[in-house]
Amino acid sequence: MISLKDIALERGIDVEDVIEFINDFIDYSEQEDLKGLQQAVNDSDAPGVRSRAHSMKGAALNLGLTDIAKLAETIEKRGAEGSLDGLQDSVDELCKMVQELRNFIKQLH
Repeated sequence: MISLKDIALERGIDVEDVIEFINDFIDYSEQEDLKGLQQAVNDSDAPGVRSRAHSMKGAALNLGLTDIAKLAETIEKRGAEGSLDGLQDSVDELCKMVQELRNFIKQLH
């Protein structure tokens, strides 16, 4: 999946700090961004989709979570284009990726 050691080295921090930051990312993503993203899709709110996906993309990039960032960027672009048809599958995949990340981190402790 991801190399916590590589992320830590790239950012000049300890692996434990990386784990803490990733846990914070997961919690915020699940409580705020993913809920907001789902609501925006349900409401056909393209600017809301763009904004929530942009937030997730930036946070994921800062943590070296490139797969999540790439999917969030794809969703962001669709929101910017106002093209929300069929976007639910991508949102579901993003939720799944965050859950898999949570499971990965839990296995470390």
